[in-house]
Amino acid sequence: MLRTSFRSIGGLLLIAAAIAALNPAAQGRQRADRATAAERFWPQWRGPYATGVSKYADPPLEWSETKNVRWKVEIPGRGSASPVVWGDRVFVLSAVPTALAGGAAHAPQGGVRPRNRHRFVVLAIDRRTGKTLWERTACEAVPHEATHQDNGTYASSSAITDGQRVYAWFESQGMYVYGMDGMLLWQKDLGNKQMRSEFGEGSTPVLYGNRLVIVWD
Repeated sequence: MLRTSFRSIGGLLLIAAAIAALNPAAQGRQRADRATAAERFWPQWRGPYATGVSKYADPPLEWSETKNVRWKVEIPGRGSASPVVWGDRVFVLSAVPTALAGGAAHAPQGGVRPRNRHRFVVLAIDRRTGKTLWERTACEAVPHEATHQDNGTYASSSAITDGQRVYAWFESQGMYVYGMDGMLLWQKDLGNKQMRSEFGEGSTPVLYGNRLVIVWD
């Protein structure tokens, strides 16, 4: 009787699994249940698998100035770092020229001589509302060399987060690590990079376990 009972229970489980396999909605729920937090969010450049793809996201396929836009917010300065997302927080890096305002602060700075002093900033934005939750100035400095005059920025490296810390890498301006509440936990200056033809810096760190891997030239 015990064996028969187990066979019956096993059969029911197999039937349920087969039904779920034929039901795309059930499959989606099962995948979402198995997803880790890092897989559900966008914690680094090119997403959770560094492929530019998420298995669990369901984004809109079309945008316009009004279609599928929940909110819009101006980011100070200029940066080509990718936003990263964890929970309801979006983290963005930017470099803000201190002597400029308005549209001029968003203009390319790579070919400007003499180079302007910049604030290197980290922003945490509420994903639901677009409200800035906190903004931190990691440092202020005059970049030691130029970047690409048309496309380069002084904040080209993307942040990375593990849900406990946000790693803001400004290359020659240093690494700054914040708690999710914006408290600075530690920082490290590795000196100045020297880039070929002054095309600009733009390597994003990789987090592996408790190791932070950085490309340094």
